[in-house]
Amino acid sequence: MKDQKINFNIAERYFCTNRNIKNITMEKFALLARLEAKPGKETEVLNFLKNALPIAAAEPDTDRWYALQLGPATFGIFDTFETEGGRNAHLTGEIAKALMANASELFSTAPVIEHVELIAVK
Repeated sequence: MKDQKINFNIAERYFCTNRNIKNITMEKFALLARLEAKPGKETEVLNFLKNALPIAAAEPDTDRWYALQLGPATFGIFDTFETEGGRNAHLTGEIAKALMANASELFSTAPVIEHVELIAVK
């Protein structure tokens, strides 16, 4: 069993000297939102998500932001943050405000937003 343990000192030295990695930081916090479009509103939801990309890109504490289509009327958003403060800032930001302001018009059910703790990121 000893041979199966990871030598974190070797891994740490690798990451500290690897030129491709500038900071040894990892996103630890995320949000996963599931959105169900009302019948006939799928294109509007798709456009809403596409138009949200520049807003997410301008948020300094949002590391990664993904818009997803999981099915014909099922969409999602997954975003990651290094700090809980960044996640909280995103939850009170422009995308969240627009999402909630348009929820009754676009979605058949209220958006489900889950707080996620990331355990490994590549």
